Amino acid sequence: MVRTVTQTPRIIETWANAISLRNPQIMTSFYCQNAVLVGTFSKPFEIGKDEIFKYFVDFLSVRRMSCKILEQVCQQGEVVMTSSGVYEFTIDGETTRARFTYTLIPINGEYKILNHHSSVYDG
Repeated sequence: MVRTVTQTPRIIETWANAISLRNPQIMTSFYCQNAVLVGTFSKPFEIGKDEIFKYFVDFLSVRRMSCKILEQVCQQGEVVMTSSGVYEFTIDGETTRARFTYTLIPINGEYKILNHHSSVYDG
């Protein structure tokens, strides 16, 4: 059975707040070992923590950055959780909205990101 909730999963809130720290190692720690990232400003996709780390090295190289979740919906199954919505990045004073989907799985008692898709959204 899948239930729909409006509360943002803690890992997603923490991920959004951690963007402002601009630390690729912290950002990579949210992902499981074989995660896939289809980043907002990336090549088609990154697979695994090494490629995801390289993405965040580049993505976080600006001077100031923040991320705010504007809306989301979470579908929670018995094991897998999916969160989809819209967030807003502020990068050196310029704002970009993007839609996202995270697929989360529990690993050693805490959720990790298995799959993360993000794309610019003009709505």
